[in-house]
Amino acid sequence: MQGHEALIYATSGYPAKDYGYAYFKGTINPDDWPNAVFYSTWLTGDMFDTDTLWFNDIMLCEGCTNYEQGNYFDFKIIEVKNASIDYLNTTNNYAKYWRDGDSYVHWLNLVLVLSRESKPDLMVEKIEEPFLPYYNYNTLAVVANHTYNLNATVKNIGSGTATESNVTLHADTTLIGTLPVPRLDAGASKEVQFTWTPTDSGTYTLEVTADAFNQVNETDEANNILSKNIEVLAEGQVDLVISPTDIKFLPAFALHTANNRTTIQVNVMNNGTRDASNFDVSLFVNGVHENNTVISVGAKAIKETSFEYDAAKGGPYDVKVVLDAEGEVKESNETNNEAAKPFTVIEVRLRDTHHYGDTSTYNGKASNFTDVEMFDVVKLVPGNTTPWDVINSVAYVKNPYMAAGTTFVYGIDGLDQDMAEKIYWYLYMNGRYVPNNILCGEYPLTDGETMHWDFQKQIYGATESFTPPCTVQSYNDLYPEPFTHGYWGTEWNTTIVYPAESSEYLGIANNISNKLVSSGVPDEKIDIDIDSNVTSSEKRKTNNLILLGKYTENDIISDPAYGINSYHEYFGMVVYFDAGKMIDDYDDAEYDCGGVVETFDNPYDNGELGMYYSWNDPGPVIFLASGVTDSDAKAAAELLINRTEELDMFWRIVK
Repeated sequence: MQGHEALIYATSGYPAKDYGYAYFKGTINPDDWPNAVFYSTWLTGDMFDTDTLWFNDIMLCEGCTNYEQGNYFDFKIIEVKNASIDYLNTTNNYAKYWRDGDSYVHWLNLVLVLSRESKPDLMVEKIEEPFLPYYNYNTLAVVANHTYNLNATVKNIGSGTATESNVTLHADTTLIGTLPVPRLDAGASKEVQFTWTPTDSGTYTLEVTADAFNQVNETDEANNILSKNIEVLAEGQVDLVISPTDIKFLPAFALHTANNRTTIQVNVMNNGTRDASNFDVSLFVNGVHENNTVISVGAKAIKETSFEYDAAKGGPYDVKVVLDAEGEVKESNETNNEAAKPFTVIEVRLRDTHHYGDTSTYNGKASNFTDVEMFDVVKLVPGNTTPWDVINSVAYVKNPYMAAGTTFVYGIDGLDQDMAEKIYWYLYMNGRYVPNNILCGEYPLTDGETMHWDFQKQIYGATESFTPPCTVQSYNDLYPEPFTHGYWGTEWNTTIVYPAESSEYLGIANNISNKLVSSGVPDEKIDIDIDSNVTSSEKRKTNNLILLGKYTENDIISDPAYGINSYHEYFGMVVYFDAGKMIDDYDDAEYDCGGVVETFDNPYDNGELGMYYSWNDPGPVIFLASGVTDSDAKAAAELLINRTEELDMFWRIVK
């Protein structure tokens, strides 16, 4: 039985579809089918969101997506009936997939297989390319008379458990090795590693065979073999090669403190087919010989080496790297051994906190009840360094196996995300939310920018419907961000908006403007206007907005058609107003009086409210200083002028 479904994002006039159902039609007698396996395939999930997969009201998995936005299909095999469980219905069997926080289209294919006999089915899922078994190596090709490792994965795609077995590797018809495979449950897999030393050049067919000795009774005995052709090169001459792209500048490491030196990382390539042994790699900066190291690189391989250099803020610094400067290695080409590349040095700030800006030491479930200290570091780094490089220069970062090779931050210093508790690490650049922390490996830093990692849960409203994470992080620690550096090179103008009927707020707006200017925000990037003008202008969509006044008097806050208060759940507005009360979604507290200063995404930059929400697309932001009464609103505005040190979270209640 098979079903399919598609989850879609919101379009003009049509809401997003976050739930997908597939119905398996027909009537069965569950007692006739002792075994049932559920196969599911989908594309474009968002890795580490808590997507869930259900069968007949039973949740089969949470956090189902392993691959990022369509890099590969996600494929799950889950038993829904065996000797110990039975999720089958006589009729109306169905599956449900719930998309969590992402907004991508999901294509789903779901298959339910019933069987009267539960059997395993072993197959070789993949054979990886051979690689040299050395640290900091990248293998380019296979050369005769060199030893390589080769990984292969055996998977049980059947409905029953496979007992212990063996897997073999042949090169053409020659047996290379035999390795044990442990017991594998349905859907489970095991990676094994062979060693291979080809002695002659030519094309080899590598053949990996699962259950090589027929130890397992399988549903299909004909799908146990996978082969791969490998070209082996004959030994020849060395050819050392370096280009500017092989030189990379990184911030040097020191735990929770500033090591202001620059690591100059060099990838040294041997494009020849003979090993290069014990040659010099020399470093020159601004024409001065600064350092050298002696390394060896195998045939058709790249090896990484590095230097540290103490560079003051500024530059540029002209770096040149020379391979085998003394000509001790005989090469097929002696003209490609030098490369040059400049770099500059900038100053940035990096901090991490938990639970919306808390700087105290964390000790709890997510750290296995061990202390994790927070940090706040200002340091020198090479220009265009990424936040990924900076966090790795001051802390120990965990990159999970399912995202190996990416720049996804799963844990920092032993404080790891918990999908069951829905608590994750979020990155804020200059106070602005980064929609997927994997982008920390792409964002090019400039001088003066601030990175803030916060370990936090999303805050849900009374309906428990999905809400975005806080889209702007704490104010005091970043002031005057996000009004200066913006996001990814874009700096938005700022409009301070006060109620047209409350002219006394003009003086308050001027004081806020003066505070921003004195803190480094250019005067020409700030303007002051009344709410009725801004509601009908492009500034509402294109600018940062600082909204002042009692919530019922500023139309951008209160208007039922286009005011932010009516749509507060959809873009990270945690505190809102209702029937003369102020309500805090964080703890569901209600206030008959009081004010709030909070910051969140400007939702107007992507169309009308109710149809489009752009919190996941960084743009201008809103700062709200409002209250239940006029005096409450003025007290809140005072925090933006003389009491910014109290704004240590992205929302602050003023009582």
